Parts: sequence; C-alpha cells; structure tokens
Amino acid sequence: MRAVASAAVPAAAPAGFGRRFGASLIDWTICLLVPFIAAGAAAPAFWLVIVPACVVGYFAVFLSCGRTLGMRAASIRVSDARTGHPPGVRKVVARSLLSLLQAASVVTLLYFAFSDVPGGGYSAADLAVVAASSLIAVGGVIVHLSMCFDPERRTLLDRLCGLAIRG
Repeated sequence: MRAVASAAVPAAAPAGFGRRFGASLIDWTICLLVPFIAAGAAAPAFWLVIVPACVVGYFAVFLSCGRTLGMRAASIRVSDARTGHPPGVRKVVARSLLSLLQAASVVTLLYFAFSDVPGGGYSAADLAVVAASSLIAVGGVIVHLSMCFDPERRTLLDRLCGLAIRG
C-alpha cells in the first residue's frame, strides 16, 4: 500500500504564455551563451556532445528543484501536475530531452538557412535532415501554442510529461 502524501501544495494560477516565454528566453540564453563563451571555436565534438549534455543537465537539475533561473526571474515554477510537488527526475529528464530535440531542429534549420549552398547542391541526406528538422520545429510550435487552448495553460509536452507550470 502506498503512503498518502502530505497535504497538497496550494495550486497557484497557471503561468501565462508571456511569462513562460520570458523564462524560456532567459534559460536558453544561459544554455547556449555560456558554452559559447566558454568554448569559443572548440572542436565540433564539444558542440555535439558536451553542449547537449549541459543543456539536459541544466534543465534536469533546476526543474527537479521546481524552477530554472529563467523561471525564478519570471516568478513561475514547475510541479508534478498530479501532486503539486516538484517533479521527479525522470519527468524532467524526459522533458529536457524533448526540449533539446526541438532546439536542435531550430538550430539545424538556422544553419542551413544561413550557410552557403554547396557547389553540387544539397545531398539527399541534407534534404532529409532539413525535412525532419522542419517537421520537429513545426511540431514544437504547435506543442507550445497548444497552451493557448488548454484550460490549465499546459502544453502538450507538459501533459505528456505530467507537469504543470504555475505562477
């Protein structure tokens, strides 16, 4: 038999789009600017391995405590949607990996948009990467805009991971 959790944390109002966007902007600036300053023109392995690990680590550590630095600045916090307590590590790691996938797709599209077309044109593999990145990026926009139609202002990603963002 499972022990009944102590009294539930009083639920604050769901955080709105503007506050969540501001918090996200701060968090992603930290996640991308700090490694850029620290590494400069480091080897590609740094950008392909270390940066994603740092991004997932940043979000996993701070979200499991209830708020990231950006969320602290926006006066919002994340909780387990069912209990109201800070979410478990598995939920925030899953959320962090999905967010990293969305961010990587946008970075990939920006890379292709601002780089020169190779002399022989793009390969079939390049076009497949662009197509997959486009689908993921569009899906990410839909996932985030879904909060505008949700009575609890939760995105599809919040629902999938069992999280609630409140202010």
